[in-house]
Amino acid sequence: MDFFIGITLYLAVLCFFIFVLIMGPSSHFRNGPIGKLNHFFTVTLIEWIGHSYRKVCEGRTTETCDRLCVYFMEKKNPVLVIVYLTLLTGSILLFYITAWPNIPGHYLSDVHKYLVPIVIFFTYASFFIACKSDPGKVTRENVIKACKMFEYDFLIFEPKECKTCLFLKPARSKHCSLCEMCVAKSDHHCSWINNCVGLKNYRYFLLFLYATIQICFYGAYLIYHIFLDIAKKMNLAEAWITSIQTGRKVKISTYQAALFLIHHERVLGALGIFALLVGLVILIFFCYQLSLVYNGTTANEAFKW
Repeated sequence: MDFFIGITLYLAVLCFFIFVLIMGPSSHFRNGPIGKLNHFFTVTLIEWIGHSYRKVCEGRTTETCDRLCVYFMEKKNPVLVIVYLTLLTGSILLFYITAWPNIPGHYLSDVHKYLVPIVIFFTYASFFIACKSDPGKVTRENVIKACKMFEYDFLIFEPKECKTCLFLKPARSKHCSLCEMCVAKSDHHCSWINNCVGLKNYRYFLLFLYATIQICFYGAYLIYHIFLDIAKKMNLAEAWITSIQTGRKVKISTYQAALFLIHHERVLGALGIFALLVGLVILIFFCYQLSLVYNGTTANEAFKW
């Protein structure tokens, strides 16, 4: 029971932290507790760590630290791409080690032997497409065409020159300091794909989110039914245990059976809980993105309001 509660709390805190990082800057949360937590983790905490480090260390060590901070915080880098691929690949390897031998089973048919590789390939493919796709880069060659796409509202978008690219900024565009380019109908810069999300690749970004949600929920679904199969083989439905309160034999409850199974298959249980929680967090963000599409706006424009 202690393991079950511990792993659930740990994964819940991890998912909440990811939720704060993703949703904190949005117009729905930036003025509330979630937005304040996001500012604390992304600005206040980093500044405090840097200030404390400079007090303790001096010379080349401090200069190296400053360069690393600039690289990680102000430059385009593949750190979160590596994190995503590590989590995805590690989870898939664990799945093949712990869950794959149980497919097919009493509750899972042979079709999953073919579906699992397809879902995995789809997830990797959508991720790499989102990483490599053109977000809608505005150049001197296409800036006139880009300016004709959307009208200036003279509220948040006015006809003015981009100070970096040195040409007229199209309405609804934004200059990304990380990608060092103006992006047509810019939504946001996504560090998870190390790329901007804009006019030309927004659909690929949504596809990437959908693929990640799908593999998380599909994995949780498979693990749940594998646990049902294990419970059936153990005949847990007919199991009896000794009650701590009365000392008498009582029939095992569903909750107690679940705890027993998770203790029996700890890695598989942790993987299932992780997949479910991560899937829920990304689903919330996916729904937020769909709400922006429904309202005909972008994350960049929502932040400006």
